Amino acid sequence: MSIRIPFFSSTPASPPPGTSTAPRQPMAMQMMVPMTATGPLFATSVAPPAPGPTSVATQSAAPTSGWAATTPRQQVRIVAEAQQVSRVYGQGEAAVRAVDGISVAFMQGELAAIVGPSGSGKSTLMHLLAGLDQPTSGATFLDGMPLAGRHEAELAELRRTRMGFVFQSFNLLPGLTVLENIRLPETLGTGATTATNDRAWEGELIARLGLLGLLERMPHQLSGGQQQRVAIVRALAHRPAVVFADEPTGNLDVVSGAEVLKVLSSLAHDAGCGIVIVTHDAAAASVADRILYVRDGRVVQEIGRSSAEEIAHFLVRGGAL
Repeated sequence: MSIRIPFFSSTPASPPPGTSTAPRQPMAMQMMVPMTATGPLFATSVAPPAPGPTSVATQSAAPTSGWAATTPRQQVRIVAEAQQVSRVYGQGEAAVRAVDGISVAFMQGELAAIVGPSGSGKSTLMHLLAGLDQPTSGATFLDGMPLAGRHEAELAELRRTRMGFVFQSFNLLPGLTVLENIRLPETLGTGATTATNDRAWEGELIARLGLLGLLERMPHQLSGGQQQRVAIVRALAHRPAVVFADEPTGNLDVVSGAEVLKVLSSLAHDAGCGIVIVTHDAAAASVADRILYVRDGRVVQEIGRSSAEEIAHFLVRGGAL
């Protein structure tokens, strides 16, 4: 679902000192903004609260390149967390418990996969962690901040500034170029909350993902694999705390899917954020550092990095080792 809104706010807040006030050339007069069931995926003006991240000690070595090279790694943050979270749809005999008392935490620098059969609750869990849906009971946290009790506009702003999203269907805006799609989240911000991508980091991502010669192309001029790489750069360019990837290889051929998985695996460790993949594909889950098997709304088993063949057997056995 999408909604048409003006590209620029009619009454933007004054820019911070030292910021250029030169008018920006519009990419388009109007754009289609991704929507959730309760409102826009990204907000345009609400300031997020100051983060208060939860941390755990680690002895991981600091990376030598990329954003994380300038970020201290003595402590690894918990970037997304659910505490005894349940989600029930309907009432009485018709009630469906999609998520049933799950407690789980995802760490900075980690790539985790949530796997399970259709209807197991894995996508619902991701929606709860991202603030796209609200739990019936329990609590969810983003980078140490509770998501409960926040207005939808505030949640949308948190998704724009502190989260990244990679979708099965790419979700690129057809009327924008590759570069304009990459910078879409920052363009939607107004006033003091506008965050500009670190151009050096953005440029590194563009180069690493092989998009340097494609920046002026439109989405329809790209292959599926190229479109998904654009979506990955967009998800990471603003340095989010966590990236949620929902079936990121679902619309790709085997070769393109393998390339996307390789990129996600390397960036999870280099970018200094957490990446959470939701998938039913054993090959996609094989790039993960940690694999959680969800069945009937519960995490029934967790394993470490495994081959696609081992994960396939794991899935066939319903999460049994």
